[in-house]
Amino acid sequence: MKLALALCATLGLVLAPAAYAQVSCSEFARITSEGLGDFSAITGDEVQDDLYESSVWLSGADDCGIGMEWDSIYTCLYQFDSYASASASWSTHLAELSSCLAGWEPSDTAVDDVANDGFRTLSATRYSGTGDYEDMDWAIILQEHTGEHGTDYHVLVELVYWL
Repeated sequence: MKLALALCATLGLVLAPAAYAQVSCSEFARITSEGLGDFSAITGDEVQDDLYESSVWLSGADDCGIGMEWDSIYTCLYQFDSYASASASWSTHLAELSSCLAGWEPSDTAVDDVANDGFRTLSATRYSGTGDYEDMDWAIILQEHTGEHGTDYHVLVELVYWL
């Protein structure tokens, strides 16, 4: 019995972050709606040139921001120490997004054979909008990041509003 309780407690700790990180369709719908207004209602203070804080974050994200250099891009970052954890998160976000974007056209994008400035795209899927959203793309991107402190992995969930 003690072993069963210990196993359940351990499993609960392992699964809790994954359950917390799940994003709902209402979150995607809100961000998509905000995108039609160039994200102005959720744009916070400027952090760098053309990069702003966001007042709305997707569940479990480590950071979310809005870039406005050329197009308006809402991006949330999830960071992981291992490829296995990042890959599992990428798969979860991909399933969530695909179930929330009925009618949007999915397409896989190119992966990188070599890193560019320490970043290498391992997997990426885009969903192109139609109708009122024809100038928008949602994307789920899995990246490997190698820097002076070693290698970590990023999952980016982003919405681009093509101006």
